Amino acid sequence: MTFIVPRRPPLPPPPPATPAQREEWAALGAEWADLAANLAARAAAWEQLARRWGHEGAGARGAAERAEWAAERARELAAWIGRAASDLLALG
Repeated sequence: MTFIVPRRPPLPPPPPATPAQREEWAALGAEWADLAANLAARAAAWEQLARRWGHEGAGARGAAERAEWAAERARELAAWIGRAASDLLALG
């Protein structure tokens, strides 16, 4: 059986950005870059806590694992936000 899929006409190109939009994108990009840097710093702090708590005994190992998990998630989120920030800065 053959399926016929109608083709959509191509979308027109988006209108050019206004100077105000470019300025806003640049400001958002800088703000997001700052957020990514803060998240990376927070991840480093959580890694330090995880290393310290990992040596304090069995009771602290669970906290160390949670801190390491939080550090990994913060690093991932910082990377995604950093990419978005660079895209915004490129547009602005």
